[in-house]
Amino acid sequence: MKIRLLYLLTALSFILVSCSSGLYNRGKEELEAGNYQGAIAYFNQVVSENPDDAESWKFMGIAHYRAGNYGEAVNALKQAAILAPEDGSVNLFLGLSYERLGELEQAADIYRAFLDEHPDEEISGRIRHRVRYLTDKAIQQEVNRIISQEKSIKTEEIPDNTLAVLGFNPGNLTPRYAPLARGLSELLIIDLSSVPELKVVERLKLQAIMDEIQLTRSEYFDKDRVPRVGKLIGASKIVSGQLSQEGDDEVVIESGVIGVKDGFVDYPEDVEGDLQRFFALQKNVARNVLSTLGYELSPEEEEEFLAQPTSSFQAFLSYSLGLQYMDQGMYSLAQEQFDNALAADPDFALAVKAHGQVEGLSDYTGEVEPPAEIAEDFAVYATSVTTAQTGQSLRAIRMALGFQPDIGEDEGDNPYTLPVVGAGNVTINGSFDE
Repeated sequence: MKIRLLYLLTALSFILVSCSSGLYNRGKEELEAGNYQGAIAYFNQVVSENPDDAESWKFMGIAHYRAGNYGEAVNALKQAAILAPEDGSVNLFLGLSYERLGELEQAADIYRAFLDEHPDEEISGRIRHRVRYLTDKAIQQEVNRIISQEKSIKTEEIPDNTLAVLGFNPGNLTPRYAPLARGLSELLIIDLSSVPELKVVERLKLQAIMDEIQLTRSEYFDKDRVPRVGKLIGASKIVSGQLSQEGDDEVVIESGVIGVKDGFVDYPEDVEGDLQRFFALQKNVARNVLSTLGYELSPEEEEEFLAQPTSSFQAFLSYSLGLQYMDQGMYSLAQEQFDNALAADPDFALAVKAHGQVEGLSDYTGEVEPPAEIAEDFAVYATSVTTAQTGQSLRAIRMALGFQPDIGEDEGDNPYTLPVVGAGNVTINGSFDE
């Protein structure tokens, strides 16, 4: 009786799989024929019977995308991503759907997730270009919106704990050491961002604002012009300053904190010393700025605060030059400098991160193909990574019925063996009469 019941359940399961597989195949045929509504209908039937069918969710999402139903495409593709997170093609169409909805930052994040799992796919280089393009476009859209609404921005409503590091002027540093001004700004942003009470404005947005209003480096510390930057980016305080070289190896770092609301400038104590002790000098600058802002570090925060990004001054110098090139969109030169930094210190985490941001962008021109064009290649990729629908379903059924993988010496001859049947009771709810 038990064996009969097992075979009955198995036969019933094969029938269900066969029906589901047939609907799935019809859906694929309709999708390939361009009948997107028909494909959606078939895939809907499949997932209503088997909500865990990732492939049908994916292709239903693609069908919705093709039909211009971008919101529905997002919903279906999200479900596919949950069920089959290893399927990168889901991320590709999900990113495109967000692009079509105008959610550019969300699209860029989805593409980054694809690159994290599939960095070496043939299409990955183009995805890296797309991430850069969407990131820049999203920021520019935000900047344009802010500039257009400048007159309505009320400075007095900007939260007092908001802060931006505008940058440091290299002053009279020699060309060899001039990039240190950029590196100093980056480390200062990191240190100030570690204080929970402070909200530091992201540098990409700040740079875009400065470019838009054509603020030159010589004007970074202009107390009459800088407050406008703070108003536009929503920062109540602006940190800036300059570096000056004295002799071959000595540097003086001046800093100032400009109040956006009142225009008043506080001048933290200058920091000076040997260039080879640059990391210690930078920490003193950060500590002086925090003190001027009225923040004191706890012992626990102080320990984390004192951590240095690298022990190699040469690695940091190359990293700083790479940041300069990256700001200018000179990605191949930036990658070369980050390579140099990592050659000097392979454990330099900031250089590793920066290297990843410019990797694959050496031939980036600032433009990418439109969604309609790249969607064709995404579709080819989606089909190429499709797993065998019937094989997956049969495996799931066999496992559910208690078939165990064969892990003996003859593994592969018979991938599944019958479960061991012992004494016991089986309870079935329902009736076979209907």
